[in-house]
Amino acid sequence: MKKFLAALILPAAIFAAAAENPIYKMYSDEIMFSVSFNDTLEADMANGKGEVRRILTKTPVSYKPGMFGKAVFGVVPMYFSEGNVDTTVPGSVVAWAAPTWSQEVTKKEPGFSIFGVHAASKDQIYDLIFGKMPNQPWKKGHLNAYVQYPRLKKVTSCILWNQGMVYQWPAGQWHMFVVTWGNGTISYSVDGKKSAVSELREILAAKPQWFTIRADSFVVDELTILNKRLTDAEIAKLYQESLKAAKK
Repeated sequence: MKKFLAALILPAAIFAAAAENPIYKMYSDEIMFSVSFNDTLEADMANGKGEVRRILTKTPVSYKPGMFGKAVFGVVPMYFSEGNVDTTVPGSVVAWAAPTWSQEVTKKEPGFSIFGVHAASKDQIYDLIFGKMPNQPWKKGHLNAYVQYPRLKKVTSCILWNQGMVYQWPAGQWHMFVVTWGNGTISYSVDGKKSAVSELREILAAKPQWFTIRADSFVVDELTILNKRLTDAEIAKLYQESLKAAKK
């Protein structure tokens, strides 16, 4: 069973038909925040506040079949960062997402983002975001995780050139995204493959103020934030165990 805020106990029958995400057993002690989107935007686990701070979209929230149980689409919720994510120490975010677009050939590939953290202090402002930059040439697009420093007008980009060939992804096909940070670098992996790693322009010293989950162009399921930086071996194992559990 999944772990719930305030030790809430629900009847097992509710989740009997849904597979369990193995991340809950594999990293139970490292989870800072986790949301499964089973008919709610509220977190299943949270070291800080688990409720939504604000919703940034006006479209109705919808829940669709997910990788594990249900998933969310049509909404961009903002959450409280305190206790739930800390980019000043090593950590990871893991998310499952599936595109909703048509595979019709166009001049440019679509872009998207799934997760973003905003941090600010009197000395530093930055945003950590992952997804894919828009307006890339058809069949030549690549996935990006990046840290943007508005004051410096500089960006650290972590690029996956051949791992996420997004134009080949049909609507409804699930993919696992993992971004890690710590020790002056960030990394980006998709579907358990070897991470791309980039050195940061500046150490992430400012504390996060909020974070968002973007389920507007992708259906998003099972987003989990860990206070541990996953290795490539751990990412690959988590991906394989997840496919087995979900029978995908």
